[in-house]
Parts: sequence; structure tokens; C-alpha cells
Amino acid sequence: MGKAMYKAIIVDDEEIVLRAMEKVIDWGKCGVELCRTCTNAFEAMSAIRELKPELVITDVRMPVMDGIELIRWDREQNNHTEFIVLSGYAEFEFAQNAMREGVKYYLLKPCGEKEIMEVLKQSIKRIEERKNISRAGMDRTGGWGEPEETDGHMDFVDEMMRYSMLHLDNEELSISWLSENLVYRNKDYVGKAFAKKAGESYSTWITKRRIERAKQLIQTMGEKRLYMVAEKSGFGNNPQYFSTIFKKYTGYTPKEYKKKTREISDL
Repeated sequence: MGKAMYKAIIVDDEEIVLRAMEKVIDWGKCGVELCRTCTNAFEAMSAIRELKPELVITDVRMPVMDGIELIRWDREQNNHTEFIVLSGYAEFEFAQNAMREGVKYYLLKPCGEKEIMEVLKQSIKRIEERKNISRAGMDRTGGWGEPEETDGHMDFVDEMMRYSMLHLDNEELSISWLSENLVYRNKDYVGKAFAKKAGESYSTWITKRRIERAKQLIQTMGEKRLYMVAEKSGFGNNPQYFSTIFKKYTGYTPKEYKKKTREISDL
């Protein structure tokens, strides 16, 4: 079976740059099909809607609408597009802004064939890692069923919730971690989108789910194995911290909660 081909488009207002990248790069060797070249962000928006490319290489400084605005527009569409940013030495601030939007790779003009191909390979690796994470989550549950669709794409907040419920014991779960490793979007944008849909912040939402998991575990494992309850419900190897949070949310220490549930069951 041949290498999977990922669709890509290039966006640059300099025709000479477009033609050079189109002809010089061995796209097929990188596992990429160059589907279209665009001379401005508006052409790119149309191409993204039509072609749904996995990869977009874009200049940052363009008239009317720059590359950063294009990236932000793409994120708002709930796309999973991987962006590579092109910038000159004088545009480093643009590149920094792109990093804040979750872009991992940028090319400094002028850039050579070898440099471009290396960045392409790294970007493809990142796309495949994201797909593997989603696939692994589905395999653990025998499939999540049909994903909820928003504008033709999976609602990434639901994706975060599903993944979190499957990995409540992972104490590293946070908006930062999920933005970086699961949904590939800007952390601030992800946090606001989650709060808007869930009605509360991600940290509050997941803490409540972890407390519910801990309640179930206390009833089956008992408060004497509190360190295991803490680990299995995502509070790490820190029983004291777990007890503090548990009391904050339930009004009881884990020991008091165990005693309370035993009294109720004896009635």
C-alpha cells in the first residue's frame, strides 16, 4: 500500500514564491498532494471550504487579510488544519502570533527545498499523531458512534469531553494539554469554547467528574486505600490534596463520606 496523500494549499501574494514552491518541491515524496495555490486569504478561505486540506502553507503578511487572521478564521470553523507559516526576518512578530494560535512550524524566507521538505514531514507526522490519538480513543470504547457535526466537522468540545471521560486517571489533563495534544487549537480559544458549551470552565467540569469517580471508588475500595482512589480518579499520588478537594466539593472528607454511605446502606 502506498503512502497516504494529504491535501495541501499554498497562500502567498507573491506569484514568484507560489510558482517556485509549486515546481521545486517533490510533494509526492513527502506524501502531499498540492491541490491549489492562492494569492490572498480570501481565495484560501474558499479553497479550504471546498477542498478541506489537511495542510496549509501561508505567508503572514498579505494585503487586506493577513495569515494570522486566516488561521483564526480556520480555527473558528472547527477545522483541524495544520498550518505552516512563511515569514521574513522583519515579520518575526507575526510568526510569534502564529505560535500563539497553535501553529508549530514556520519557514523563514528565503527557504530552500531541503528546509521546506523537512517541515512538511514534521507537519505530516503531527497530523498522523492526532489521528492516532482519536483512533486510540475510539478503540478503547469499541467506537464512539457518529460524531456530532458542526459546520461539517466534529464538535471539538464533545471530543474533549469523550476523551476526558476515558482518561480521568490522567492527572495531566488540562486545557493546555488537550489544546496541544488532542484538538490542536489555541488554548484561550479552546477554553472559551468549552466554557460556552459546558457552562463552566474545563477545570471545574473535570474536577466534578473526578469527584464522582472517587465517590464510586471509595464505596468499593474504602478510605484505607485512599492513595489508590486519588490516583484512579486523576488526583495523582497526593492523598492530602485529594482529601482537601473532595471535602470542598462534597462537604465530607473521604472517611466521613464512607461512613455516611455505610450508614445509609444499613438503614
